[in-house]
Amino acid sequence: MASTLKPKVQRTYSDPDLPELLPLPVRPSSSYEPRPHAKEHPQFTHEAVEAMGKKLGLDVEEHPDFRWLIRDCLLALRDENYMVRVRDGDVEYVYKYSDKARANHPVVDAHRKMAELLLSVQESLKM
Repeated sequence: MASTLKPKVQRTYSDPDLPELLPLPVRPSSSYEPRPHAKEHPQFTHEAVEAMGKKLGLDVEEHPDFRWLIRDCLLALRDENYMVRVRDGDVEYVYKYSDKARANHPVVDAHRKMAELLLSVQESLKM
């Protein structure tokens, strides 16, 4: 008894014998539906951002393009396990594990220098 077996042939999507593909129920990144908007939760309080802006010599209202610098400074402090505490309008840096407060920090000094440089470059470009 010789049975005739057909070789397996991989069918493609262009095969006319194949029924049409069903649409996927959810396509979040397709062009048919907009991408879901990312929810932004503030990581730092408004007063901490304002006080850090003053510490860096940046006015958030006058220089809105440099908000990233303030946020970057706050994130760098957080990466080094420091929290920012605002007391009487002044900023102090509290080490997370020992609750020791400092009046200045090298990360803030570096960001202050960067802010001064960026402001001077921006002023020279306006001329």
